[in-house]
Amino acid sequence: MSNAKKVFLTFVILISLWISGFYLYTTYQKIEVHPSNYEATKILSTRK
Repeated sequence: MSNAKKVFLTFVILISLWISGFYLYTTYQKIEVHPSNYEATKILSTRK
């Protein structure tokens, strides 16, 4: 593999990682978690 192909492949991988990271950051930054108000509830059970 030539140097140009290695550089291009590295560039494509880095850009893909950056886009994925940016997407995850923008998707999950608006999630609000309030542990003091959190209550686990049982909604549906498969047991009788």
